[in-house]
Amino acid sequence: MTTLVIVSAKPTDFGFLPSEWCVVKETDRSASVELKSIDWEVLSPILEANRCDAAAFAVRPCLSDIKLVAMDMDATTIRNETLDEMADLAGVGSEVKAITEKAMRGELDYEASLRARVATMKRLPASLYEDVIRERLQVQPQIETWLAALDANGIDRILISGGFQPVVDHFVEKLGYQAGFANRMTIKEGRFTGELEGELVDSHYKAKRLKARAQSLGIAMSQTIAIGDGANDIPMLTAAGIGVGYHPKPTVIDHADIVLRHTGYETLSLFFKP
Repeated sequence: MTTLVIVSAKPTDFGFLPSEWCVVKETDRSASVELKSIDWEVLSPILEANRCDAAAFAVRPCLSDIKLVAMDMDATTIRNETLDEMADLAGVGSEVKAITEKAMRGELDYEASLRARVATMKRLPASLYEDVIRERLQVQPQIETWLAALDANGIDRILISGGFQPVVDHFVEKLGYQAGFANRMTIKEGRFTGELEGELVDSHYKAKRLKARAQSLGIAMSQTIAIGDGANDIPMLTAAGIGVGYHPKPTVIDHADIVLRHTGYETLSLFFKP
């Protein structure tokens, strides 16, 4: 049997689900049902029409069994894309957008795209970090609800971001993460050189860092969760015991165990066994 967990973006009685199902309503926004098989072609339009997300588990996990959560930053922990916001503040947003569009067309890979966008920062003041944090960056709605659930279960949390270390450090402190890992732009005499320094935080690094953190804690990968939204999060999502796609890009959906399209952090813990 498979446990199907359905979570709604708003309170509901789940009366729209097939009448022959023995649905267990757990809260006014979550329900579960045991099924031999799931016809997603039939179910998906019903979920979409009623603004629900669903996940299927052979064995439904308990949040108390999880020991480590790794999260992406841009568009996952925070609403924004940091480099885009920095570029916009500095007046080079159109240049960065053009590079991003090249990457989306497959003309540049992740590393080439990142280095090209960082190059647009050359000679700009490093104070842009403080400016973008103060003026632009906002955390995702209700993320504190999710973080409180992690705290209640004694779960470590880390940020692993393709963004930049000073911004990650800010949100590690603000939101109470145990550690954060990100790229670093070289700074000389208070200005960006347009280059990166140190190891590149790409998709492979993210998965490697998650595994290393789990090993340092002496836990199995089955006791980890990874949360992300983009293609560079896929190796991390698949390496984790449970991968969560947070309002993800289409390429991410098939690689995540839980996909949040309509719901958010306020309901993420409802997917786990009460």
